[in-house]
Amino acid sequence: MTGSDWWGRWTAAVSADPENAHIGRWSRFTVRLAEDGGAAVLLRYDRGGVAVGPAGDDGADVELRAPRSAWRELVDPGAAPRRHDLLALTKAPAGITVVAGREQLLRHLRVLTLLVELAKGVAGGTAELTAGRGAAPHGTVEDVVGRYVHVRSSGADHRVYFEEGGAGPVLLALHTAGSDSRQFRHLLADRAVTDRYRVVAFDLPWHGRSLPPDRWWTGEYLLTTDRYVAIVEDFCDALRLERPVVLGCSMAGSLVLELARRSPDRWAGVIGLSGALNVAGRFQDWPLSPDLNAQQVVASWTASLMSPHSPENSRREVWWTYSQGGPGIYRGDTHFYSEDLDLRGLAGTIDTGRCPVHLLTGEYDHACTPADTAAAIAAVPGARGGTMPGIGHFPMAEDYPRFRTHLLPVLDELAAGARPGPPEETRR
Repeated sequence: MTGSDWWGRWTAAVSADPENAHIGRWSRFTVRLAEDGGAAVLLRYDRGGVAVGPAGDDGADVELRAPRSAWRELVDPGAAPRRHDLLALTKAPAGITVVAGREQLLRHLRVLTLLVELAKGVAGGTAELTAGRGAAPHGTVEDVVGRYVHVRSSGADHRVYFEEGGAGPVLLALHTAGSDSRQFRHLLADRAVTDRYRVVAFDLPWHGRSLPPDRWWTGEYLLTTDRYVAIVEDFCDALRLERPVVLGCSMAGSLVLELARRSPDRWAGVIGLSGALNVAGRFQDWPLSPDLNAQQVVASWTASLMSPHSPENSRREVWWTYSQGGPGIYRGDTHFYSEDLDLRGLAGTIDTGRCPVHLLTGEYDHACTPADTAAAIAAVPGARGGTMPGIGHFPMAEDYPRFRTHLLPVLDELAAGARPGPPEETRR
């Protein structure tokens, strides 16, 4: 697979890495790496240290098998989109097969992901990153206001947290599964947007600073299409938001299609990021397993969907916000995204003359692939959009400077075709 010199440099890099030292001290596992028709090696990871040797007949906690080309891709900083990451390669043609130990792989995913990143550094440096946003000067107070609004929806009372900034027609931002409105902090601080739009981003109940409803502990959290549509519409009613443009990502990127289908005259347009007619495979039971630290595993599972070229600080921020989701909430959201919503056969009824539809997906996204989004665009008459190069599943959070080059033209187009809104005195 590789020579002893390479393995030696990699084990030295692992031993010297400060992140590995503090996240790995509770992990002990073995991984058998096998090449199709070739040799196999055994990795022994023990509380921050790693050793490599020949693989015998004894079993390992995790066994991975792949052709030589896939092993090379795994450690290649310039690997092609959707073949750039361990989890991506387990889904790719001629990729990596998890022969045994899938639950152990998930249990130690945070450490395994770091081990792969260190291997990429040994193999040939790191991926070329786009420039991140610099820190604001000390004492800067951002023009963003956070509030709570009381919303009754689907028979329950909710105290919903939202942030807003700017003035003008409303741009309503909907966060991804298992996360919250912090994903839109760069959008809320972008004067090129807020000089033209009143940007409003809220945390769904059960997410971020919006607590679950009363007696939440008596039932399982599973988001459905009807409940999701209802909370968005009821939130807009509570704030008297008239015909907003709706910007949603991931599960919300798919939801916007359903919003446009059900009530096209209610919205000035919808923009779906990482959205499709149906997204299979994201609903899993493992986030509820008592043997897994879902706080870390969900964050590492979703981090796989980002581009390696996005700024590291931003990617780490996405990981951090995902690590703070409540028990089972990411799973419950993906019930809507992967199980309940299916617009195949219905997308052709969406009237883009009444509600324009724009769909954009990053080329590194292996949950909702560019092909999935292209199929949705083809199925919705008059829909527009395409692929965003160099970006993954969380464009507004993982690489806002690159994402805004796609967003601003869409907002310009929607503004140019906007119908007159309500009188100013009816807005709040």
